[in-house]
Amino acid sequence: MAIQLVAHLMLPVVMAACVAQASPQGPGIPAMSDVYGAMDWYRERSEPEQLFQGVLDTRETPLGPAGRGALIYELTTNAGSLPVYAPGDGSELKPYVGRQVVVRAKLIDLSSEGFGPELWIAAIGLIETEPSTTG
Repeated sequence: MAIQLVAHLMLPVVMAACVAQASPQGPGIPAMSDVYGAMDWYRERSEPEQLFQGVLDTRETPLGPAGRGALIYELTTNAGSLPVYAPGDGSELKPYVGRQVVVRAKLIDLSSEGFGPELWIAAIGLIETEPSTTG
């Protein structure tokens, strides 16, 4: 119970830090590919779109009624990690796993439904180039 209370109280701080620390700046923002931005379920949410920067990785999702099976990825920023909503098999995001990316996304807080914050990605772009073969 105490852990849930601390987690609930820290949620606004973590969410604000991820937005503040994760927003890319300047002309180096890459071209982005659409992911879920055209989907009705994405467009119907009123949360504002924001830019986040970090490394996209896979994550373990809890099984059972308390789990959200579509949260198979997470975006790790300097301020922390946020689960990423990827319905279906999540194949749209698979090429970006382990890579430094920038995403245009909505930060959706499902705490009132017993879950927590998660990113719903409209578009994604690589900010990392392939490793150099020279040297």
